[in-house]
Amino acid sequence: MTMIRNLCRKRLWLELTIIVGSLSVIGFPARIDAQVVGATLSGTITDASGAVLPNAQVSIKNSANGSVRSIATNAAGLYTAPNLLPGDYVVSASAAGFAAEATNVTLTVGAQLGCQSIPEMGCAHSGSTTRPPR
Repeated sequence: MTMIRNLCRKRLWLELTIIVGSLSVIGFPARIDAQVVGATLSGTITDASGAVLPNAQVSIKNSANGSVRSIATNAAGLYTAPNLLPGDYVVSASAAGFAAEATNVTLTVGAQLGCQSIPEMGCAHSGSTTRPPR
């Protein structure tokens, strides 16, 4: 009885080895990409002369649901807002001594939109620029 069990175990291991070896020869997908469900908005906040504005406040408001994401620029005037839901947004930037400006942008799944906002002049991209209500 023990001899039969040992033969069954050896056969099972042999079958598993053949299956794993076959899959290795056929090949597994070399890379599986994650699904992207959001968009990224990033840029540099500068003044009219092109000087960066560190610690400027960037507000990204989803027009559909009213949710707002607020972030500050770093020392180089850069900001990044990843994982935004696709849709229409109003992006506004403000800094001490500058009037706040708002720009309408549309984000799509997987989009990586760069919005270089210049307070008092708006974003330098194809979206429309509007003044926020006072």
